[in-house]
Amino acid sequence: MPTAKSLLKRVLKKIKPTAKETQQEQKIADEIIEKIKKMKGHHIGAILAGSISRQTNLKGDKDIDIFVLFEENTPTEKFEKEGLRIGIAVFRGHKWEKAYSQHPYIRGNINGFDIEIVPSYKVSDPLKIKSAVDRTPFHTKYLQEKLLPSQKDEVRLLRQFLKGIKAYGAELKTSSVPGYVTELLIIKYGSFEKTINAIAAWKEKEVIDLENQLPKTDAQKKFESPLIVVDPVDKNRNVAAALSINQFAKMIAASRAFQKKPSENFFFGKKTKPLST
Repeated sequence: MPTAKSLLKRVLKKIKPTAKETQQEQKIADEIIEKIKKMKGHHIGAILAGSISRQTNLKGDKDIDIFVLFEENTPTEKFEKEGLRIGIAVFRGHKWEKAYSQHPYIRGNINGFDIEIVPSYKVSDPLKIKSAVDRTPFHTKYLQEKLLPSQKDEVRLLRQFLKGIKAYGAELKTSSVPGYVTELLIIKYGSFEKTINAIAAWKEKEVIDLENQLPKTDAQKKFESPLIVVDPVDKNRNVAAALSINQFAKMIAASRAFQKKPSENFFFGKKTKPLST
């Protein structure tokens, strides 16, 4: 049986973008940001967000999230109108569609990359946000400051592990772990293997509070979910709130199983042989 170290090295080789892929992603992101900055309008800038901005993205993801920033006193109507106008201008000559979160935004595809152009208010304090996405720049800044270069691949391994056991994703319907939480877990525990060992020992109402913003008992009273990860930039948010008890239990069971017998199956799913006829 291969050692966990050699197994993880092999898995990482499959899931980490190549230098060429990373260069292509950064190039298209830089070009779009530069294009937005040169546009006339009421916006005050644009930034890259998401896993690419922290270099924790997985091979083949091809998702680029760009936030267009507006002053916090920009009226809602102007904010939405300008955000859509800029998004449509970015995708001129390419396929795009209007999507909705707390407010409308534009998403589309350029050269095989799925790109979202999201308007956001540039607020001075994450506790004074005007829309949910306004926290994202604070998340990006926090992770860029706290996540060590050596931990970026550890995040990739954890993301792929959770994908492999079908416990990863930000969509509410999956009741799973969003990407932001995987990064916070690696900051907390230090590495993929240490995180797996910690998850294997988790109990219901587990609390992770990187900035020690709340006493443990207060956090457990405040938030109703099996896993409580206090947002480092907003103590009033549990960023693991969507995780269901079933998915929480699955994570613990899979981590214990991995401890006993490490295998690529945890990362990529078990391949089944077709039935013979």
